[in-house]
Amino acid sequence: MNDPRTRERFDARLVLKAETAESTSTNGSANDIGSLPEASLAWLSVSAATGDAPTLDVAIDGSHDGESWTEVACFAQATASGRQFVPVGPQSYRTYRYRSTLGGDTPVFTYSVVLSI
Repeated sequence: MNDPRTRERFDARLVLKAETAESTSTNGSANDIGSLPEASLAWLSVSAATGDAPTLDVAIDGSHDGESWTEVACFAQATASGRQFVPVGPQSYRTYRYRSTLGGDTPVFTYSVVLSI
């Protein structure tokens, strides 16, 4: 990608979840970005998955008020390590969070979720 407009678009990153292990379904913390820029791309990076038939479903929610949430992106179900990218938008929200659902017997996933704004 040599077009500078493309590079600039992906320069701001909001880490919704730093790479850590998770063994229960979670609603991540709200991340208030202040102004209302458009989010454009989200990525899920799974570095480890353990358990018996573990599954991980991750979605990103946006909110204008931090109370009412709308799903703005959803990743394909993960069962092993790997990386996924999904488009987000063209919605503009002030606050974003990740939401995860773990399945299987004693699942543990180590992963991160990042939003490009």
